[in-house]
Amino acid sequence: MAAIFISYKRENLQKVQPIVQGLRGAGLDVWWDQDIAPDAPWEQTIERELEAAKVVLVCWSQAAVASENVKAEARRARNQGKLIQIFVEQCEPPLFFGERQGVDLSNWSGHAGDNRYQTVLTAVRAILAGKRPPDGVGYAARKRTPWALLSAAFV
Repeated sequence: MAAIFISYKRENLQKVQPIVQGLRGAGLDVWWDQDIAPDAPWEQTIERELEAAKVVLVCWSQAAVASENVKAEARRARNQGKLIQIFVEQCEPPLFFGERQGVDLSNWSGHAGDNRYQTVLTAVRAILAGKRPPDGVGYAARKRTPWALLSAAFV
């Protein structure tokens, strides 16, 4: 199981691949669906890897915003406090994902020294170390008070 799960829409493979290569080049353990073995059960493999990951990078694009699978992976990551949003093309994030900024890599050249890419690396390393990512990057799950939990049970 990898520490980092990449969520994206297949149409954006060419835009996401340099991100995966960059993270791996930085020594980070990354998983994306290109790592699924031909004989592996697709859904179960994705669910297992998503659950095991400590960080989930969601690569938003128009296609990803329209994808129920990408949104479901993003929701799970957000609820578990391990979401980092990246924009691989200009788009509005889906409803309820705009409360946190993401990192715009829509015109990233693939250069590892780029400040925006370094922001992603810093955020990933922070979450992996159990620390809070920089403001505006990532999503910290809200702590619910016992009263909120109790009232939710009666709704």
